[in-house]
Amino acid sequence: MVGDFPLCLGPVIDLASIAYFDGDGESQTMDLSSVRIERRVLGAFACLKVGASWPDADPDAGPITVTWRAGYGDAAAVPAGIRHAIKLMVGHWFENREAVLVGVAANQLPLAVDALIAPHRKVL
Repeated sequence: MVGDFPLCLGPVIDLASIAYFDGDGESQTMDLSSVRIERRVLGAFACLKVGASWPDADPDAGPITVTWRAGYGDAAAVPAGIRHAIKLMVGHWFENREAVLVGVAANQLPLAVDALIAPHRKVL
């Protein structure tokens, strides 16, 4: 294993596990005490602590799987723009409860929803 692992979806709360296959093709789990989360401009990464090294993994035996928890932790930590977008969507759905409306012009989600969540959206 070489380099840092990008944790593509976030915000990252913590690492749960790093699993890999060793040279014998056996599934192994890495000790997370040698790994840290590094937050950079382009996102979060699983990185080695100073003096640590990645284990020898056999990429032909199977994937390296990095599992982490992501989210805001509690409702108070959710950015105001996302909370506002949620309220707009709930209001829209309250006013337009039916799956199909007969005799009514098509209704779209409020355009402000896209603008409010755009700064928090990550496209992979």
